[in-house]
Amino acid sequence: MKLLVGILLAISFFSVNANAVTSPSIDKDGQFTVSWILPLGHEDPVVREYKNGVFLGTTSVGPVGPTQTSVTVSGRSDGIWKYSIAAHSTIGDGGLPQPLPEPGQPDSSSTGIVTLGTTTTEVLLSPGVPGGFTAPTSVQEGSYQISWSNASDSVDRYELQEKKNNDGWARVSNSSSKSVNISGRDNGIYQYRARACNDSAFSSAISCGSWTGIKTVTVIFRPSSIATPASDNNGVYSISWQSVSGVEEYELREKLNNDSYKTIYTGSATEIPLSGKITGKYQYAVRAKLAGKYSAWRYSGGFYVSVRPGSITFPSGVDTDGSFSISWDNVSGANNYYF
Repeated sequence: MKLLVGILLAISFFSVNANAVTSPSIDKDGQFTVSWILPLGHEDPVVREYKNGVFLGTTSVGPVGPTQTSVTVSGRSDGIWKYSIAAHSTIGDGGLPQPLPEPGQPDSSSTGIVTLGTTTTEVLLSPGVPGGFTAPTSVQEGSYQISWSNASDSVDRYELQEKKNNDGWARVSNSSSKSVNISGRDNGIYQYRARACNDSAFSSAISCGSWTGIKTVTVIFRPSSIATPASDNNGVYSISWQSVSGVEEYELREKLNNDSYKTIYTGSATEIPLSGKITGKYQYAVRAKLAGKYSAWRYSGGFYVSVRPGSITFPSGVDTDGSFSISWDNVSGANNYYF
């Protein structure tokens, strides 16, 4: 019977040496729980806390009850946090070897304090969301800037992602800069989002905060050219322009002499026949539309329409006195006639 008790005591004691102390390997908000198993015959656990190898004490985690088996810590900053858990043995050493105390701690052989195990947690705080995230709503060429302000907490870099039309998200910037110049984008609808990231100084771990809200930029180019006749003498001609990939429609405006521009066509065609134009100086402008946004205008040069009179009337037969009249149809818009 005594032998059985001795074996049980030995088993109970040696179970203390098993590493029964746990905590998360990575924590991203500075709050986590350290847990341990309190073996039979042990009580009054002592929690020793270290940061980056520096001993902080046994009271830094707050009071610990005599049979408590976990403690939750909070407010821990970036770094490696180590916890060594010890407990008072109530069964004596039983002639068995006691574990060595940690540096700076009392000798366990004289105090009956036994180390239960250790655990380590790396705290890598997640940064806040970048503020002031800005982008233009529409761009008439393919170059523009995306910017934001600082995120709270530790930040090593900012990640900016882009999504074009229905494509997936792709990273376009990954640096400490808080602004990115975008260039070379063709027509389309682009979405952007940014987040802050904190990189570990001790491992390959990273901790990124939440994404900002999404900003949408419509990039739309104007037609590269517009074609008009050099001149016209009957008021019938066509206006055409270079197509723009991906746009929904075009708007064509017309200006006669010194009047204001007026819209004469809206639609998807890139060539419009015109007729019934009166004499005068004409100029045209065209722009493209995409997702409710417009490109800049593409202007034509001015040209003249000089409509000739429809008919001319003069005497028939013989004139006997050398005096007679000649007339012709009126031409709308004409200021002078040359005979």
